[in-house]
Amino acid sequence: MKEILKPRKFVIILSIWLISSTVINYIAIQGFVGEQENILYSTKQEKVNVSDFSSFQLKEDSSGIWSDNTAHKMIFNSTQGSFFEDSIESYYLNFDSLWGNCSEIEIEIEVNQNSTDIWFGTFIFELGSHYNLRGERSAYLNFIGRGLFQRGNVEIQAVRKMERNEYLSHNYPTNSTLFYRIKKNGRTLECSIRNANQTLVHKKWRSSNFYIPANYLLISLDTTENTFFEVTAINGSLTIENQNWQALRTRDNVILGLIIGVSIITIITIGAFVIRARIKQEQQRKRETSTWKVSPEEFVRRVEEAVERAKRRKKDQEVDIELVPTQFEGDIKDEFCMICKLNFSKSQEILQCPLCLSLYHQDHLLQWLTEQKKCPVCREPMKKS
Repeated sequence: MKEILKPRKFVIILSIWLISSTVINYIAIQGFVGEQENILYSTKQEKVNVSDFSSFQLKEDSSGIWSDNTAHKMIFNSTQGSFFEDSIESYYLNFDSLWGNCSEIEIEIEVNQNSTDIWFGTFIFELGSHYNLRGERSAYLNFIGRGLFQRGNVEIQAVRKMERNEYLSHNYPTNSTLFYRIKKNGRTLECSIRNANQTLVHKKWRSSNFYIPANYLLISLDTTENTFFEVTAINGSLTIENQNWQALRTRDNVILGLIIGVSIITIITIGAFVIRARIKQEQQRKRETSTWKVSPEEFVRRVEEAVERAKRRKKDQEVDIELVPTQFEGDIKDEFCMICKLNFSKSQEILQCPLCLSLYHQDHLLQWLTEQKKCPVCREPMKKS
C-alpha cells in the first residue's frame, strides 16, 4: 500500500503547487499590464457625437427599396412585391480614422414603421467593426417581421449573447413606433427597445471582454414586402480610445493562455500519476492473487525434511558451501522461497543450499547472508560465490 499512497501524496502536493503558481503568475501579469493599461488609456481619446443622419453614407443599394437621408430623417420605402428576392438597403457611419476600443456609448434612435400588409423583413441597428475577426458585435438590435405567423420579434445581441423578445403575437399592426437605445460603460452593456406603452426589451450584460473594437454604425432594412420605415431621430455619442487596443486584447489572450496551459499541464500530470498508481495497484493485486503462500504446517514439514537432508549430505560435503545463481525451471506451485514463503516465477534468479537443497529468491538470501553466514533452514555455513 505504501507504493500506492506515495504517488497520491505527490499528486496533491503538485496540484497545490501548480494552482498556487498559476494564481501568483496571474496576479503578477495583471499588475504589470495594469500599469500598461493606464498608459494606453491616458493616450488619445476621441468622442464622436451622433445627432443627425447627414454623415451616414449609402453602402448597399437595393433596386427594390428607395431610401433617402437628410440631417433629421432617414427613409426606407419598399414597393416590391417579389417574395423570393432578398433586398438590402444599408447606411453606414464610418469613423475608420478613430477606430479602437469603444469604452462608452449612449445612442438612441426613433423608428416609425408602416406596412400596408403583413410583411417579411428585418430592420437592423448595429454598432460594430470591420476589423473584428472574432465575430463579435458591440451591439446589434434586430426588428423582425414574420408575416406568415403574424408576429414580430425583437432581438438584441451584445458580444456573443443573444436575447429575443416576442412583443406582438396577433393582429400585426400597420403602424408602430419603436425607440432603440444602446448604452455601454466599461464592461456593462445595456440594450433596450421600447414603444410608447411599455419597455419591450431591457437587458444588461457584464462581459469580461472589455475591449471591443468599433468603427461604424449601421442602419439597414432587408425586406421583400411593401413597407415603409422612417428613422426620425438619432442622438448620442461614442467614446473611442486606445487605437492600440490590440495590446490590451493580447494581454487578455496571454492571461487566458497561461491559465489554459497550466491547467492542461496539471490535468496531464495528475492523470499520469493516477494511471501510474492504478497500474501499481493492479500489479500488486495480480501478485497477491497469483502468488501461492505455504501453510504453516507445510512450511514446518519442509524445514524438518531439509534439516534431515542436510545431515545426510553433510558427510559428503565441505562445511563451507559456495552458492551458484541459477534460474528456476520447476513447478511454480510446488516450490517456494524458504525466507518469504512465496512461490517462484519461471526463469527467476534463485539460489539453492547445496546441503539441504532449500530454495531462495536470490536477493532475499544475499540480504540474509550480509548478517548471517549460515543457511536459514539447516544452519550450515554458506559463502557467496
